Amino acid sequence: MIVRVDDFPHGQEGHLKPTMNHWDALARFQDALRAPFCLGMMTGALSEEEKQKLLSYSPDIEVAYHGHAHTHTDGENADELRAARGMLGIDPVFIPPYNALTQKAIDTLEAEGYRYICTGPETPDGLKPTFARLVPSAFYGTAKDYLKAGPTLAPLDCLTLHLTWENNGGMLALRELGDAMRYEIFPWKTFFYNRRYCGPTVRPEVAALGMHMCQKMSYDWFLDAVDVRGRKVLDFGCSEYPLATFLTKLGAEVWWHDRDEEACKRQAALAVSAGVTTHRLDGNAPKFDIIIASNSLQHNKDGAEQILAGLADRLAQGGKVCVADKVTCSASRWDGARPDPGWVRSVADHQALWRSAGLLPVRRQGREVIGYLHYSWNRDRNLEIGRWEMPDRANEICALLEKAS
Repeated sequence: MIVRVDDFPHGQEGHLKPTMNHWDALARFQDALRAPFCLGMMTGALSEEEKQKLLSYSPDIEVAYHGHAHTHTDGENADELRAARGMLGIDPVFIPPYNALTQKAIDTLEAEGYRYICTGPETPDGLKPTFARLVPSAFYGTAKDYLKAGPTLAPLDCLTLHLTWENNGGMLALRELGDAMRYEIFPWKTFFYNRRYCGPTVRPEVAALGMHMCQKMSYDWFLDAVDVRGRKVLDFGCSEYPLATFLTKLGAEVWWHDRDEEACKRQAALAVSAGVTTHRLDGNAPKFDIIIASNSLQHNKDGAEQILAGLADRLAQGGKVCVADKVTCSASRWDGARPDPGWVRSVADHQALWRSAGLLPVRRQGREVIGYLHYSWNRDRNLEIGRWEMPDRANEICALLEKAS
């Protein structure tokens, strides 16, 4: 599990006892918990010297932006978000004051490159980030209340505590919590690194496929979005991946296409080795109920509009196009060290591309994908991470599209 700690130096309510300053409170909290946590920093209450002190305070403390003035709209001011983002570095986290979030705040946070956006009891339902990850609080309260309820958090959950509440409560419960669960608490960056690159939760049958994780994540999303049983499906840009044979085993009738002749030969061999029948796309192919284009449009910087429009023409009545493709963090820049390779579009570019082809999204979701500068595949096409490197900020958008009426 991971631990989030709100209110540094302190919130407008439940502030520290007058005899204790916020640095003493932080030292007491860290000594009691003795485990890594993410601390919400309110920039407007700290001097520049204090901000730098906090950022380098301890390797066990990761710092999140917790607003400038601790107001309900702190997530909507792009200038303040940008200033804090510049201090936080890789994979910035936003903790909304009062857990207050709006869709406007989500959009602004994503535009400024925030990767993780925390939520809480007062966060409204229905918020839809494109590629940022919402981090809900599985338990929101004090260490004493958590222990009284009996530790019930799953390994993937977030426990939210408050610096002020624990200090004013004497720290005994926090120390007991630390003693009981210290070795189950992960640093945020390690936690999300493991989740994102080393084993995101996908269906067991998808996890068993011999390909790298970002493709598995895309395929898992497609199976959430559509039912392929009894449907005619086209795998467009199939490469050498076993999606066609996999969907055939699930009950679909599948055609496939790739401009690489060697990939087509390997695709035909996959069907033979799997003992199933798939079809190469030709002029006799029918209209399709489902067309899947997984990480194929990105290889067509020019002409993607015509490709999508052509796919739309191959749809049967009521058919859907499933698209997965890389996206940048914003329309104007990458937020990391990797230079823009030229073929990566922004979310807005993708939406314009869909509209130009006469397609409208009926469902979409952003996700983080393999994004480390140094990675490789082994013989079974499984990802091997060699070492921790700067992420290149790659994201992926998955969308279910239909013809505009």
